[in-house]
Amino acid sequence: MTTLFFVVLYFFISIFIFYKARLMGCSIAAILAIFSRFFLCFAGLFFVLPFSGADAVKFEHVAWMWSQSGFKGILNNFDPSGSYLISAITALFYNLLERNVAIPVFINGILGILAFSYSLILCKSVWGDGPLKSIFPLLVAIHPMLNINSAVVLRENYVILFVVIASIHLARFSRTKSVSSAIFFLFFTLLASFFHGGMILYALGLPLFLLFAGSNVRRPTKIAYGVLFVISFLFIMNSFGLGKVSDIQQGKVDLEYLAELEDNRADANTAYLRGMKPTTVYDVFWQAPVRTIFLLTKPFPWDIKAPGHIIVFLDAMLWFSIIFLVLRNWTKIKENPASLAIILACSVSLVAFAYGTGNFGTGFRHRSKFIILALVVVAPLLPRIRLKEKV
Repeated sequence: MTTLFFVVLYFFISIFIFYKARLMGCSIAAILAIFSRFFLCFAGLFFVLPFSGADAVKFEHVAWMWSQSGFKGILNNFDPSGSYLISAITALFYNLLERNVAIPVFINGILGILAFSYSLILCKSVWGDGPLKSIFPLLVAIHPMLNINSAVVLRENYVILFVVIASIHLARFSRTKSVSSAIFFLFFTLLASFFHGGMILYALGLPLFLLFAGSNVRRPTKIAYGVLFVISFLFIMNSFGLGKVSDIQQGKVDLEYLAELEDNRADANTAYLRGMKPTTVYDVFWQAPVRTIFLLTKPFPWDIKAPGHIIVFLDAMLWFSIIFLVLRNWTKIKENPASLAIILACSVSLVAFAYGTGNFGTGFRHRSKFIILALVVVAPLLPRIRLKEKV
């Protein structure tokens, strides 16, 4: 009965998402997003899907253990400074209902179709209606990792949904300079960081935008926003551990720390940039773009050694295409304040993830957090399709 309830809930929410997508002329993409995620969710109840691995098993097992500690015990485990907030949420449902993997799987499925829906809103907020007639909605609908994230017990979909919503408010702020948009941007970025602490760095996109693209913003306004941001950011950093970011908060991140990260990653069979250790501050800066490119475009053709690597390679080719489109059309992209704001926010986060990741297995999962944002940035440059849809 529990499985049936969540299946019905999934399709109930899907009806509203389909209706909204239909109004934007994206009904075919919506159908693909809804049913591709559903079939993978259903398959995930019986099979171990690719790229789920030990993390998904551990998140579910921890949820089961916590669910047996009672309601108070579960609430004590709602800790945004750790990596197991998804386990605490799942434990709450397990305690109320039963242990059934369909619960976290279909919750992630619902988050996945919501992320698809909000991706359309984000694209429209940045570029208007035009790019929705391109292959953008279809890419978001059928992207392999976005679908797999929607069918396994991992935290990626929580991060993706909240960062997409945060980006909608960032796009609105880039045009209106509204205080409410800035506050909502910080709020949803904070929610994303509860599930992965590194996402708090996405918030730096707001001051970077004011600094590099706010030429039409008066200096008193810049100062006011700067003070508001600094106070908010310091409050967040001092109030929450935010997982791995706690190392930054405690002053542990230095050249020795970064070199130690490299040593610990050197044994992975999908590791890259072995031996590239930052030994000076200069190394940190020149290595940043190299590591970011490797994060986004690995594996290269000669790195493919297993069937699963083919999917990762196809995703890398998509990222390579996105990078090419951004570089080739930089003038057009930077003239749009919303797309520039998203690029600045993504740049900070991607550099952080590039230093925290040294193998393309993990990198594939991490860069999936940004794929919707990247596709939005290049949406008007993507090929258009001629599909007549009744609106």
